This record gives sequence, structure tokens and C-alpha cells, in this order.
Amino acid sequence: ANMALKSGRVREALMEYEVLLRRRDLEPAHRAAIEAKVALAAPGKGSHLARAAPRLPPKLPRPPALPTVPVGGPAASLGLSLVAKYANHDASGGLVLDKRVVVVRVTAKDAAGSPAQPVGVRLLLEYEDGSPLLPEAAASALVGTCQTVVHKGGPADLRLRLTAMSSSHSRRRFRFALLGQPAPAEGAGSAPLLRATSEPFAMVHHNGFSSAGGSDSQQRALAAKGRAGGRAFAQQYRQAERLPEPPALERRRYFPASSIVAATATAEGAEGGARLTKSAIRLCDRLAALVAQQLAQRSL
Repeated sequence: ANMALKSGRVREALMEYEVLLRRRDLEPAHRAAIEAKVALAAPGKGSHLARAAPRLPPKLPRPPALPTVPVGGPAASLGLSLVAKYANHDASGGLVLDKRVVVVRVTAKDAAGSPAQPVGVRLLLEYEDGSPLLPEAAASALVGTCQTVVHKGGPADLRLRLTAMSSSHSRRRFRFALLGQPAPAEGAGSAPLLRATSEPFAMVHHNGFSSAGGSDSQQRALAAKGRAGGRAFAQQYRQAERLPEPPALERRRYFPASSIVAATATAEGAEGGARLTKSAIRLCDRLAALVAQQLAQRSL
């Protein structure tokens, strides 16, 4: 357009300028310069082209910057909590987990309690008293994400499954141990190793909760009702099993000795094997009387 204007082709230059003025991405400074050239080339047409050019909407103000999380010094303490959707509790109130996914949520704080600088953490499984698992058992006890870096104090989630069962470890309880090594301060030696542990828990194959068939609260309520009903039935059964004390055996002999010998005789005994003594016959007679008495009492 500028070359056409310099060479005297005013009409062609005005057409090019009109196309330029219709562009929405034209900067305001360039638009003002083009309108000035149009006004010089053809007086009276500049206002017409300016009216024909689209007006851009005013620029919206920039949104305010998001607040940044202040990061303090090196990590001085670690925290962890368990997020287990299918966790349960035993009769003593202890936590019970199963083989489904467990989320370990990790946080890191500095000495002042503020979010700490990035720190790498690693998760281990140990017994309730802090003693480690055997190396062959510890190698496959946890399946999933067992280590990560906690940025800006966290939280950072570790999703994993447990394969170590309490029934395979003498019914012992476990707990998670979280280890972290913060970066040493400038000019200082190596930072101390940080450690945090979770609450103890027992491990079973399945807690009885499924992902279908109602909400978690409904499933837990049904499970509690089932446990209560089972305990009531067992108590009634034990009460029903408590038979009154049978009367004492008063007779000296209840069965003939020949019947006892015939009932206990074997093929070898019939051919001249060892025979029962008198004390053995009395003992067999007493045992048979007790069995007959119990059977008669249960049949009433």
C-alpha cells in the first residue's frame, strides 16, 4: 500500500489501507498511522474508512495473581495420615486394613511450623513395636508408590497396596514408617534423618466391604448389624448348649463284661490276642454309661 501511494496509485493504496483497517489484530498505533495516511491521500475519506473499520472491545484488566504459598526453611518434621476407604475396626477398636488400595498422605513442616522446602520421602512397613520385617518379606510387602518428593509442604499422596497379612506374621500388627532426608542448610553438615509413623493396624485379605451395593455408611451399618446378630446367635447357642448337670452314676456296672469284650474285640483278639483286664473293662463300662447318659439327656 505504501509503495502504491508513493507511485501515485492512490486508488489501489486506499483499497489496501481499507483491508488493513478491517483487521481486528491491528495495533492502535498502526491504525492511527494508516488513518493519517488515508487522510493525506484522499481528504474526506479517512473518516469514512475509520467508521468502516471494526472497533475492538476494550481490553479486560488482568486477573490478580494467585497467592503463592510461602515456603520456609528445611523440613524439620513429617506428618502422615491414612486414607483407607474400606478400613474397619476390630472389637478392641484397632484399625484393620485389607489388600485394597490405601492412600498415605504426607506433609512436611519446617521448625516454625510453615510449609517446608522440598524433601524426598520413602515409605516402609514395619511391625507395631518398630522391629523390621524380614528382608524377603519386606521386599514384596508394599506394591505401588513408596517414595516421592513433597513440594511446598504437601500434601503428597502415596497410593499402594499391602500384601503382608497378619495371619502370616503370627497375627502381629503393622505400621507405616516414613523416612525423609532434607537438604542440608548452606554451610552446615548433613541434615538429620526425619521419621514419622502411622497408627498400628492389622492386615486381612478382605474386610467385607464392596464397591457396589450401597454407600460406605450403609455397608458399614449392615456389617455392624451382621456382627451384632452373629454374636447374639452365638450367645443363644451357647446358652442352649448348657445342659443341666446329669445325675451321678450310682451303679457299679451298667453293661455286661461279655458285651464290652465282644464290642472291643478285634479279629486278632478273637484268635488269641491280648484280652482286656478287669480295670479296663470297668473303665469302658463307665465311659459307655456316660455317653449313653449324655445322648439320653440331649434327646429329651
